[in-house]
Amino acid sequence: MDLLRRLAGSCAQDFRFAVRTLSKTPGFTAIAALSIALGIGANTAIFSLIDAVMWRMLPVKEPAGLWVVGDGMTYQEY
Repeated sequence: MDLLRRLAGSCAQDFRFAVRTLSKTPGFTAIAALSIALGIGANTAIFSLIDAVMWRMLPVKEPAGLWVVGDGMTYQEY
């Protein structure tokens, strides 16, 4: 239990230090926050695109009967 209290106190102290440091450089803080937001947004957009294009089954009655042009494989083998 003592270890948990020390860990929580150390994390709180580190968090206060980080807030103090970031408040001294608002330009850097804004650029860092914007970079993180853009990274999360881009990651979400790419995942949504890949999910819609590659991972969902095609809206047809028999997807096993589809063929990939050029390789001669069925959709499931592809």
